Amino acid sequence: MSAPELRGFREVQRLAYACAEAVAGQLRSGVTEREAARMQRVWLRERGVRDWFHLPFAWFGDR
Repeated sequence: MSAPELRGFREVQRLAYACAEAVAGQLRSGVTEREAARMQRVWLRERGVRDWFHLPFAWFGDR
């Protein structure tokens, strides 16, 4: 892997982590996994993300 590719991977990892932290701060009792995933998609789109390896997902609560 080239240095520019590695930098790119690190940047998108930082963005994904920031997204998870931002959305976690907005979660309240009653928010569903589907709603949390939508919040992640919106947050990422607002920051210019247009291509996806996979769409955001959220799993929490009892299974």
